[in-house]
Amino acid sequence: MDNEKSFSPYELNIEKKLLGALILGLEGDYEQISRLQLAKEYFHEIHQPVFAAIQDLANEPAPINKETVIERMRRNGTLKLEEYIAELVEFADKDGIVSGLEYYANIIEEKHRRREWIDFLRKQLGKAKDENNNIYSLIQRADTELFKMSKKSYKKDFSSFSDIAKRVVCGETKEEITKEEIRKYLDTPDKGLLSGFTDLDKITGGWHNSDLIIIAARPSMGKTAMCLSMIKNMADMNIPVAFCSIEMSEKKIFERSLVNITNNNSSAFRERDLEEWEKNNIVATIDLIIRNDKKYPIYVDDTSELSIFNLRNKALRIVKEHNVKCLFVDYMQLITARGENDKSMNRVYEISVISRELKAIAKDLDIPVISISQLSRKSEERLNKIPELSDLRDSGAIEQDADVVCFISEQIIKEKEKHQIIIAKHRNGETGAIDIVFNKDKVRFENKYKKKPESDSSKTPSE
Repeated sequence: MDNEKSFSPYELNIEKKLLGALILGLEGDYEQISRLQLAKEYFHEIHQPVFAAIQDLANEPAPINKETVIERMRRNGTLKLEEYIAELVEFADKDGIVSGLEYYANIIEEKHRRREWIDFLRKQLGKAKDENNNIYSLIQRADTELFKMSKKSYKKDFSSFSDIAKRVVCGETKEEITKEEIRKYLDTPDKGLLSGFTDLDKITGGWHNSDLIIIAARPSMGKTAMCLSMIKNMADMNIPVAFCSIEMSEKKIFERSLVNITNNNSSAFRERDLEEWEKNNIVATIDLIIRNDKKYPIYVDDTSELSIFNLRNKALRIVKEHNVKCLFVDYMQLITARGENDKSMNRVYEISVISRELKAIAKDLDIPVISISQLSRKSEERLNKIPELSDLRDSGAIEQDADVVCFISEQIIKEKEKHQIIIAKHRNGETGAIDIVFNKDKVRFENKYKKKPESDSSKTPSE
């Protein structure tokens, strides 16, 4: 146990060699590793202020050599052993640098991450042993810390247009790409995941990977119904989707989706006022879902208190384990971004963090993320009741971060309800409005024009 407590991975000679090389000015150097390194990544307490002095000099910029590093450390009040700087230089000069400096920097960073991880686990073990700590709060806070650690370890540098072109055309960086491969790329339409709403898909081209899509409206306008309708449409196309609902229970989500799938009346289902053939249809559908989880590949999480960091971790797992192609979130304003004891974060800033992280989830996992958002009352104060981007509640960051913003609008025209989806923002395409039908009996949205009549709901589903 004592050995475990004292164990901290590090490579002292690697640290000495890298710092000595930087002071010697070998290979041009600091620029190679500046994106990788922080002073705190060095294990030896003397090495941290040495690297900090090198950073200061490089940022000015000023010459980096033994004399300037010593002088800067003296000015910073961190010079304890002047002769040690000469020792670093001598060590690097004597042994030489057998690989690029980035190789050594990566080793130092890896050891630092390992020490962070060990320190994290030690702290969690101590907290878990304390019976006064609520275990579920501990798990949530640990989840948040893990998320922050994973983000710190992700680093990406600039890519040349040549390498980007290779990845875009072939999905990988190859040495050679043929013109035939380029033509094949051009012959493949850039289509996203279809929502199942024909006119909407014509404008958007489907929901594209790495996009953040916002579905916004005032309360009771059918935001959740819109998402559940799209989820059902995607599942019909055998597209695995995930739904994080902070507002509805998994039971309600399942039953509303079941009504959608079986084409039943929502009120009749809720009151169990069903004909025998309707019951048979529902029994067959539920039986099929239970026996074949690939038939309707829908994954639901109904955690009632969800932080954006927990959501990210859940999204990572569900995409990895079930190859989920699209994530739905209901809804943004119910997610938290502050810690359990952090009361200082104001609501506008918190929503901006949540919005930015939702976009990061879409980008990092390379899937569309579709999030519901509330609107402020401003739209109701207008004569035409039509929402605008400035109506997005709590933060202008939502408008900024979103690739697509859709409003659900309801108007009374000649004593009839008219529903529209307004595409108010479309970063990579056109905006516009489409008419859509809200089926009150089935609590779902439908295309305005149907190419085929609805299928007979008395038919049982087939595998």
